[in-house]
Amino acid sequence: MVWLAVFLCIPLFAFGATQDAITLDIGVKTIAFHDDLREKLLLTEIYYPAENGTKSERTTTDIFDRFKEARDSPILRSNKKYPLIVVSHGQKGDRFNLSWLLDILAGYGYIIASVDHFGATWSNYDPEESIKRWNRTFDVSHVIDAIIKDPVFGPHIDKDKIGMIGYSLGSLTGLWLAGGIATNYRKPDVQNSLDIEMEEGLNEQAIENLDISEAKENLKDERIKAFLLLAPVYGFAFSKEGLSSIRVPLLIIAASEDDRAPIKENALFFKQTIPSAGMITLSGKADHTIYLNPPSQDRFSKERREAHRIIARETLKFFHRTLKEQ
Repeated sequence: MVWLAVFLCIPLFAFGATQDAITLDIGVKTIAFHDDLREKLLLTEIYYPAENGTKSERTTTDIFDRFKEARDSPILRSNKKYPLIVVSHGQKGDRFNLSWLLDILAGYGYIIASVDHFGATWSNYDPEESIKRWNRTFDVSHVIDAIIKDPVFGPHIDKDKIGMIGYSLGSLTGLWLAGGIATNYRKPDVQNSLDIEMEEGLNEQAIENLDISEAKENLKDERIKAFLLLAPVYGFAFSKEGLSSIRVPLLIIAASEDDRAPIKENALFFKQTIPSAGMITLSGKADHTIYLNPPSQDRFSKERREAHRIIARETLKFFHRTLKEQ
């Protein structure tokens, strides 16, 4: 709890952003959005500025610590509409994995929609569904459609100020939605593929039957104006030509000790190829999991605190510049 208080008590000018009003009360609400066309249920966690004085409690959904949040509390009414940020989690992750960061964003005046990708979470896992990475883009676009129409949150959202955060496989979702064309996308090879390409329990017959044609299409969502990519992966799937058309602001944060998403083949390649991309590298013992909520028993507690401080600062600066100040 000290962490959130420390972050939110720092004025916005400390992050290089404008000094807007800040609320310390964070609301959370779970909504099940139904995608009738694809017959999918998309569980989505909404983080938002809550009315001042709302009772908040610490919640625990797994082994990770959570900040205090006020579940189902009324949204803080404002003369200005709030920017919307949608979030795509990593392989076998879920909508809670980055709650520490999403709480902070909500405290600075954003509405955040963090989606459970259908069949791709640890609690609802279907390898034959999860391997269809491109379906994640349709999940995100549907959640944007749905929350804008939602009677509670829709009236408070600025539809012209939508951003996205993608972690690990979620960064692949982001690259597609930003307009990247994955011309080199390939089927996984049971014997030789990178870990990030495979799914536990996926057999050779399922791979043989996999149609990857949609992965090579233009999946851009024009409504999303800025992208934060954490621990980006799938560098091999994109050619320089396939990335050159991305023009929206994009910030990459990579970890120096990330052996699951090596910087040279992924983050650095994207930074050097995408004209609108910036990049920040986390040093020290930072690895692929450094971005996630602090576990209850955290052997990297000092390193994680420092990494989270940097990630929070740069995230606030980036989205205030690309969304709030526009």
